[in-house]
Order: sequence, then structure tokens, then C-alpha cells
Amino acid sequence: MDIFKLTCKLVAIFMLPFFLSACVTKQLSADIKGHETGYTHYNDDVIIGMSLAQQGSNKNWAFVGTHFDYVLSSGVDELSTLLVTRQIDKKRIQVVRDGSFRLNDKKDRFIGNIELKYIYQTAVERDKIKLLIKSTDWNCSSNTETTGVCNISLDNLVGTIHRKGATPSDIFRFEHPLRVNFYSKNASSAKRALYPVAVAADVVMLPVYLLGGAAVAAFYGVVLLN
Repeated sequence: MDIFKLTCKLVAIFMLPFFLSACVTKQLSADIKGHETGYTHYNDDVIIGMSLAQQGSNKNWAFVGTHFDYVLSSGVDELSTLLVTRQIDKKRIQVVRDGSFRLNDKKDRFIGNIELKYIYQTAVERDKIKLLIKSTDWNCSSNTETTGVCNISLDNLVGTIHRKGATPSDIFRFEHPLRVNFYSKNASSAKRALYPVAVAADVVMLPVYLLGGAAVAAFYGVVLLN
């Protein structure tokens, strides 16, 4: 049993230097990956309404902002239909959380989400909302038998960014303007320049770790054999 324990300890001791030698490189790699896969706040805008925008042979809904216009290819059709056809009252839509849009590298496209809530006043209105909204996540809770709140999560907004044009005459203005924050993907980490140094440091330190491991192994061997 003593020989078995000794063998296990010696194997662990000899393996430890190889794990230690890569610590600097592994930590640096984790730091670089964490930075380069993250996003940083780039800009913001205020959405004042929506309108139909001509894009090729199609007409898509577009958010009208104070600085830019945002033509949407998906994610807002159901809500737009409810608003424009007046099946829901725009005055009872409230912003839960500012919009969060992630930009592509060229900063001319985005994907994002917006959190809203709607205060319904009749059961008929609530059922109509639930029936019409399919791809959008609406969670409705009741205050009474006929009133309550529906949480609106628009999670699949996809679109393109365009220079600000003249405000359309047929704009459907929001009762409560919506603030949108834009985030751009982080650039390459400056720590990449340190990678060769980290590798060199691990290579230089490996013999030191091996010598230390050998010394500890020798000590354990002498103690257990005696």
C-alpha cells in the first residue's frame, strides 16, 4: 500500500510542473477571449415612431429615430399590426427596458431586443393580443377579471441602419419615445502582443518547476522509504 501511495504521489508531483508551466499562457488566453467576444457601448438614439419603408420591391416596417432610421426585416410585424390597426392603444404601451442593439463590424446592420409592457383594460383586448401575437413572447398577468398587464419581449429584431431622411408624413408616432443603446464588438485585445512573452515565460519556468518537483519527489521518497 505504501508503494502504491508513493507511486501516486510521485506521478502527481511530476505532472504538476507541466500544469503550472501553462498557467500564464492559459490565463492570458482567457483574458483575450473574454475581451474579444464582448461588446462595448457605441452610441444611442431615440425612436420616435415607425413607418413603412420601401426596400427594393418590398415594404418593411422602419423605426424612425432622431439621428438615423432603422429598417426592420423581422421581429416587429405583429406589434406593428396591432398598433396601426388600433387593436391596442399606443398610450398604454410602456417601456420596461431600453432597447439593446448589437452592431455588425461595418455598423450598418443590427440585431437586438426591446422590452415593453401593455396595460390592457378588457378581457376581449387581452384575448385579441394573445391570439394575434405568435412569434413574440407575451406574458399576461391579471389584476382583475378584465384588466392586467402583458409583458412584450421583442427578441428577434433584425435590420439595417440608414441615414436620417425627412420624417415620413404617415409616421405612426409613439406616445412614449423609446431609447435604444447600440453596442459594437470589441476589437482585438492589446494583450495579444503579450502572448509570445507569456509562452516564453512558461518555457523558461518549466525547468524550474521540474527541478522543484524533483526535489519534492526525492524528499517524499526518502521519507516513505525510511
